[in-house]
Amino acid sequence: MFPLFESICVENYQLKLSEFHQKRMDNSHLKLFNAKNKWSIKKIFKSLKIESNDKYKFKINYSDTKYSVSLKKYFNKKIKSLQCVELNDYSYDLKFTDRSTINKNYKYKYLCDDILIIKNGFVTDTSYCNIVFFDGLRWITPKYPLLKGVQRNFLLKNKKIFEKKIKINQIPNYKSFVLINSMIEFNINEAVNVNKINLLVRN
Repeated sequence: MFPLFESICVENYQLKLSEFHQKRMDNSHLKLFNAKNKWSIKKIFKSLKIESNDKYKFKINYSDTKYSVSLKKYFNKKIKSLQCVELNDYSYDLKFTDRSTINKNYKYKYLCDDILIIKNGFVTDTSYCNIVFFDGLRWITPKYPLLKGVQRNFLLKNKKIFEKKIKINQIPNYKSFVLINSMIEFNINEAVNVNKINLLVRN
């Protein structure tokens, strides 16, 4: 019923990166439905009752005619190891509610905490995050992620990170990595050594 969704961070009663979410929502709506988006994230948010200043995940599932809303307290799961998984023919350029391919391949993480998806030899994303690598001077994110996340877009716009094509065999050239998404801010104190990425590809 709802082919698309947005997950927006709410903290201290405030929306985070709402303009970036709205822009993605508008663009996705136009691309999938060939029509202008009529849903306003800020207006929908005003109808909610926030009980505390904790961090919440504010999720909007939507189509061209309807939407549904959920609001849940958010607790971040620490990811300290990644297993490379190959998905050459997979596309996730819009934030689709159908994540069955990703979920199906998640089981191949084995003893690691999450998967790192490799597409045609290039690094993309984990199951739910964009990845950023540290080369010793700058923080670099893959040029071709599966999904261009709002946190990624925000950091690129503010020149906190930079994008570059990264092949799987280039991962050892980097020192560490951090994961980011709408709920997880860029925090270099959470950096993990790249030797925690298992480069033996599963497919």
